[in-house]
Amino acid sequence: ELMLVLSGPQDAGKSTFARMLMPKELSAYYTDDFSLDSRRDAALALTRFGLINFDEIDRLSEQKKPMLKNLLQLPTRKRYASTEHHCRRIATLMATTNDPLFLSDVTGSRRFICVHVEGTITNERVNHKQLYAQALHELKHGARYWLTKEDETITATLNAPFLSLSPLAEQLTAHYQAAREDDNEAQWLTATQMITAACPAYATKITNKMCRETSQIMHSVLQAKSKSTNQGIKYLVKINVQNAE
Repeated sequence: ELMLVLSGPQDAGKSTFARMLMPKELSAYYTDDFSLDSRRDAALALTRFGLINFDEIDRLSEQKKPMLKNLLQLPTRKRYASTEHHCRRIATLMATTNDPLFLSDVTGSRRFICVHVEGTITNERVNHKQLYAQALHELKHGARYWLTKEDETITATLNAPFLSLSPLAEQLTAHYQAAREDDNEAQWLTATQMITAACPAYATKITNKMCRETSQIMHSVLQAKSKSTNQGIKYLVKINVQNAE
């Protein structure tokens, strides 16, 4: 399951656009009154509404972000714990935000389709009959509605500008970029070697947590090739000439 996220300034018409996606006949199946305060209520909403707009997703706490990721993958919801009755999920989730850097998890951005809104979204009427007819036609004729590994890689790249990076991540991405094996400047480096070179202030206090974060950055942000060696996992990178000191 994917989640469209509209990122843009206040009064750009993001929430209005979300409501316009549902035809008038189905307006009762749209809601922007959605909270993760109760996991049960949030999961149940997936069986009651067709489109759920999570307004101001940037206000979601770090503790509740794993719950949102889980809900994006949740196919059904058991309505009563004492029975075996399952309710079919019908909801699609989307979100809006005024924060241009609302993504904080470098490993989980593939679930989001982030769109930067420039200017104001017009209130031009949506041709719902044609829109839904085309979607139904494509589904009936085998159109792929899930992402391949290649699609996920492309999505992560497109979402990179929306990431709020930690100080370590900022320094590593400024210092390195992914390289090809036929690149003369390419080198295979471990997480420790990269941290030491890019962040000298951390050189004497590198922790396992920092190495894990570096690994996530190499895989999800830079998408660098990796290989296992007797020195540990190494990543194929080169110095980012434009930003390295």
